[in-house]
Amino acid sequence: MLRLIAAILISCLAGPLSASCEGPAKFDALPEAERAAYEQRASEVPFSEGLLWQVERDGVSSVIVGTLHFPAKGHAQLMTRIDTLPITPHQVLIELTKGDEIAMLRHITANPDLYLINEGPSLIDRLGDDLWTKLKPKLAVKGLPAFMAARYQPWFLGLALSVPPCASADLRAGKHGLDRQIENWAAENALQVRSLDNFHHVLSLLASDPLDEQIDIMKWSLSLDLDQQGADDTAEMLSLYFREKIQLIWERASDKAMAQVNTPEDVQRVKELFLDVQAGLIEERNAFWLETLASELAQTPTLIAVGAMHLPGDNGILALLQHQGFTISRLPLYDK
Repeated sequence: MLRLIAAILISCLAGPLSASCEGPAKFDALPEAERAAYEQRASEVPFSEGLLWQVERDGVSSVIVGTLHFPAKGHAQLMTRIDTLPITPHQVLIELTKGDEIAMLRHITANPDLYLINEGPSLIDRLGDDLWTKLKPKLAVKGLPAFMAARYQPWFLGLALSVPPCASADLRAGKHGLDRQIENWAAENALQVRSLDNFHHVLSLLASDPLDEQIDIMKWSLSLDLDQQGADDTAEMLSLYFREKIQLIWERASDKAMAQVNTPEDVQRVKELFLDVQAGLIEERNAFWLETLASELAQTPTLIAVGAMHLPGDNGILALLQHQGFTISRLPLYDK
């Protein structure tokens, strides 16, 4: 899953050192014809818009909500909407419960070969002075001591750096993404919460590549000299998310990444990265979840909370459930 590692690294190494979660969406400043072309391209993907969906089969109805995994101001209004759903869920399914996340972290800690460079040179020597110098300011912003980060394998370091700087402070202050807020809501309502993911499966997607190959990918990612001023698009992503334009987020992110590289070879490589993320981190997990979802939703009214990018597409969970005989209906995001 080396392209996946590279995509993580590109996304976290490209942004400026002080990113804002608020501000105007760059999409809105595009010429009207360009915006229309993006909208048209996104609309060709099934279930391209929408965050809240009702799924029904044989008289059993459930609701799926597309989430963000880090804090955002708009989540308060979304949580108010959760209280007015057209169903009364008997259980909640999310990607990974807090308990399973803790179990995964304990497993990683107990198996340091998964995430640490335990033998040979550290990242400082493996990357070389120039590339390490490029990386150090990113470590400082996240509060990662350089001596510690130097022993991390690239896949793990990429994940540690991937949270937008503006969201990192909120997470440190104890604020939560929508998934965890829904999990807390379920606990308050005495509902069982279960994971869709198996963390061993997730780790197999992230941590299975040889270290030398991870290093090569990291060197390539750091050598691209991406535009530090224009690469961070957290504010735009949040704006499009709360407008429910989910596929448009993907179209914009992939185009902007390709626009920041200079050679046809690098453009093709970035294109392949996005395809690999879609196939591995999104679609493979959708397929993994489908057996549980199809079985549970046929029997039990359920609230399902998964990352919003798992919703669109021929292999998104909405299309997969539709192929299983479920009726899919979009719900208004805000109760009027």
